[in-house]
Amino acid sequence: MIKSVFFDVYGTIAHFSPSKFKIQSAACENFGINLINENVNLGYKKADNLMSEQNATFPLRKMNQNQQDVFFTKYQQEILLANGIQVENSIALEIFKLVRNTPRKLELYEDVLPCFEKIKKLKITIGLISNLNESGRFLVQSLGLSEKVDVAVTSKEAGFEKPNPGIFHYALKQSQSSPENAIHVGDQIFSDVNGAEFSGIRPVLLDRNNFHKNFTRCQKISSLKNLKI
Repeated sequence: MIKSVFFDVYGTIAHFSPSKFKIQSAACENFGINLINENVNLGYKKADNLMSEQNATFPLRKMNQNQQDVFFTKYQQEILLANGIQVENSIALEIFKLVRNTPRKLELYEDVLPCFEKIKKLKITIGLISNLNESGRFLVQSLGLSEKVDVAVTSKEAGFEKPNPGIFHYALKQSQSSPENAIHVGDQIFSDVNGAEFSGIRPVLLDRNNFHKNFTRCQKISSLKNLKI
């Protein structure tokens, strides 16, 4: 019997506004670079995978500024490579800094609240598990989910990044659930699916852009409307 359903945040229940494409395009225009929307999404997928792998070995929150600059240079280059564009390290870093300094906010996908309301009616705990370097309380409040989310855990509080089982175990403890009674929904195989499996939690892959056409390891959905509990 499922008692808790956990959700990743970025790419799963929330996205940036303005969109990643608009922010990247505006930054790249300063260097005469034109981007394609679909390729930017693919580039972010590859870049975010790079970030997940980095967090599993040496988390970004523990890096000094120089180390972060080196990482985010590679991160930006992944996004541009998906558009068939190669740039020098210094230009990649300048573009990333412009992107980072662009005002934006996280907004919920339209399928989130209906999904949460459905889960609430089943009297099941709703939790968030995120590698964002913010407090869980701030995250919930910024997304306007104070009345919907019961538990919110971030790597800043847990001291671990997904896919490390430590952050999942921390969330289980906060929700007073056991692994066999929990589900975790996320958009990344490395951090979300692998992390949940390592922790004994049933994973669900949310593949909004159909990047993982042949994935069959666990339940895969294209929208939270299709989530089966």
